[in-house]
Amino acid sequence: MRAFIALLAVAVMAASRLHAQSAPPPRITVVMPPGAKAGDTVEVTVTGQDLGDVEGLYFSFPGAKVEVLSAAKAPVDPKAKPGGKPPPPATNQKFKVAVPGNAPLGTHDIRVITKGGVSNPRAFVVGDLREVVEKEPNDDVPVAQKIDLNTTVNGVIGANTDVDYFVFAGKKGQRVVVSCLTTSIDSKLPALVQVFSRPQEDLFRNQKAHEIAALRRDAAGYPLANAIIDAAERRAAKGEHGSTALLGAVTDGLIIRAASANRSVEEHYYRESTAPRSVHVRDRLQGALAKAALSSFAAHRLNMDGASKPSRISKQSGLDDGVSLE
Repeated sequence: MRAFIALLAVAVMAASRLHAQSAPPPRITVVMPPGAKAGDTVEVTVTGQDLGDVEGLYFSFPGAKVEVLSAAKAPVDPKAKPGGKPPPPATNQKFKVAVPGNAPLGTHDIRVITKGGVSNPRAFVVGDLREVVEKEPNDDVPVAQKIDLNTTVNGVIGANTDVDYFVFAGKKGQRVVVSCLTTSIDSKLPALVQVFSRPQEDLFRNQKAHEIAALRRDAAGYPLANAIIDAAERRAAKGEHGSTALLGAVTDGLIIRAASANRSVEEHYYRESTAPRSVHVRDRLQGALAKAALSSFAAHRLNMDGASKPSRISKQSGLDDGVSLE
């Protein structure tokens, strides 16, 4: 009888291990809100496939406390093209996240952990401003969402014709910077931001806002250019200007795009190969990025170091050396 019980226990353990190994790894597509203020506790909804048996979240910064909440079937994407092969069913999984007050500001990775493994990364921004979530309906002036200055709004464009309105109080002569992050947080949205007075007169008809909008139109399809514009707007909001701000914005844009590209490459290996290989590739890319002198490269491309502009990017030690990533 004792031998039978021992044999039964081994069989149960083997079956449990087989179940864990056969569970598909999770894949996430959307994180809402895609960020939080350092020190705040927020409810985060992650949308993706194979999110059963969820165990928690992993952030690329230490100290976050995560509580798993409820899950529900995600609605069908209104932007999905009709016909063809239907996408796999998606789940909206909710979490309660406490961001530590000493969390480093900037864009980080967020992943879901299940019994099937660790998901691909998505961007999660830790900021120092008050954060709110967009409230629908806000698609017309009479129902514009009221917000305070120095606020980050986490919103969603649900369809090609979607427009969101927000209203804030300002004073004559007051300097206000409005910035919309898209490419730097893994979004493909070509955003257009306009600011109007109460009679809906464009306040910046011939000023910087229209110049930036024109730049964004010219930069459509060029994620690096949009990342540099995002970075330039953030530095302008801090009162920075001149060549130092330009160099900082280009350097920030390079860092943002490199981090986003790293997530995309890791996700490709995660989807087409294995999770361990995707982690290996990610670590190699992050190591190369840490060694890259991006500020010097930005200065060189801007001709700020007195040297002629290079016709091509020279080989960087650590990026091209080593074994193949295949």
